[in-house]
Amino acid sequence: MALPVDKFNPRFVYILHFTGHPGQEFSRVFGILGNAKAAWSETFQALDAMRRIATHHGDVIERNQLHPLVVAVLAAVKNLRSSVTKNALLCLGDLFRGLGRRMDAELVTILPSLLKKCADTNKFVKAEAQKVRL
Repeated sequence: MALPVDKFNPRFVYILHFTGHPGQEFSRVFGILGNAKAAWSETFQALDAMRRIATHHGDVIERNQLHPLVVAVLAAVKNLRSSVTKNALLCLGDLFRGLGRRMDAELVTILPSLLKKCADTNKFVKAEAQKVRL
């Protein structure tokens, strides 16, 4: 039985095929996440790609790129579109799982936004924020 693939449903990110060079993909995706004027659909798809990179190719994320990346993902956490917010929270969880202790220095930056989303009135977002494993 084939799973339905909805490109704007974040839970299906792991069945999507990763193509290309991970380093080049990271640069492309990082550029989109750092662009405050990117369309929500571009941001959503960039978060999916970053989740795949964090899960399968975490070694391409250099230490000096980590903090700017976290800041860009946190900007997506604050997005008014709840699907982008949820995908950004999933991305944070994948960064913690994929990069492990390298993410420890980013806790001070992440916790305020994460705690705020844990108290969000949107149950969809609140539930995902509570699932992020630090």
